[in-house]
Amino acid sequence: MVDDVTSRTSDSWADLPVGQALASLRKQAGLTGTGLARIVGMSQSKISRIENGSTTVNPQDVATLARALGAPDDVVRRLVARARRAPTQQTGWRMEPDDISRRQSEIAEIEAATRVIRSFSALVVHGLLQTSEYARGVLAGVHSVFSADMVTPAAEAVSVSAAARIARQQALADRGKEFRLVLPESVFWNRFCEPEDMLAQIRRVREVGQQDNVRIGIIPIDARWPVPVGHDFTVHDESSVVLDLPISNIMSRVAEDIAVYRRIFDLLEAEATTDIDETLDRHAARYYELAGARYN
Repeated sequence: MVDDVTSRTSDSWADLPVGQALASLRKQAGLTGTGLARIVGMSQSKISRIENGSTTVNPQDVATLARALGAPDDVVRRLVARARRAPTQQTGWRMEPDDISRRQSEIAEIEAATRVIRSFSALVVHGLLQTSEYARGVLAGVHSVFSADMVTPAAEAVSVSAAARIARQQALADRGKEFRLVLPESVFWNRFCEPEDMLAQIRRVREVGQQDNVRIGIIPIDARWPVPVGHDFTVHDESSVVLDLPISNIMSRVAEDIAVYRRIFDLLEAEATTDIDETLDRHAARYYELAGARYN
């Protein structure tokens, strides 16, 4: 697509960030961001964030874009190498009061490009397993922390964020993906909604756990923990790890970071049981009692 790329760019790119270099290639090719998005099967918004330097740069995405724009192999190699060295390999997404739903969409975009998702959830049922009412209960607490700074009414913001979280669950229907989800039994003691809704949440975990592409492991309440972990994290293939913190997400594409969290996940998964029915039955019985007590 791009004529004489090397002569126009070989030296002038020495100090350009990767995103700016790709933007320059695109403009030389006479393409809009939307046109390039159609060619490579990537969203226009993602391409815009890459070019603007406002997102983590995936070296594979850089290679895909550069090749689609006709860059010679040596130019592709240079851009990919620069992406691997870039400081944006580790990026924090600060949670803004009115922007939590956008964060859900960005995570969904990452999950869509992942074949094996390994995820640990420390305090709540994993987002891919949540019912709508449970998600609303969890997110209501998150939004309440930011309520003083919010422009959007809290109830509306919670609804939008919960809908975005539930929309992510469409990925579970893709049998080409594998989901390995680990959580401690204690998450079922943590009640974020009414007992009836907790019962529905337990049924949801049971149903999803029956899918052949989903492995749910529960760490028993009396298990000995191999490593202390107080935050959620997700490893996407071997390409990235996302840490979910109260006020932000932190993504890293640094190989050493991914390897550390992969080892942590493997240790936690080894302590988890996939025979989850007995555990779910026990907690369901407790919520049946709580639900009944509300009407006595």
